[in-house]
Amino acid sequence: MEEVDHLAHERSTAQFDVEAMKVVWAGSKHALSVSDRMARLVASDP
Repeated sequence: MEEVDHLAHERSTAQFDVEAMKVVWAGSKHALSVSDRMARLVASDP
């Protein structure tokens, strides 16, 4: 039996502020900045 997804419309129209979510995940804007710079440095290292 197939389940009905009652929230499909809400999920498809939801808008997220990805930058704000990153800040919350990192703990602070400074921590996000530091981790972002470190990730870019590691990614650019041959």
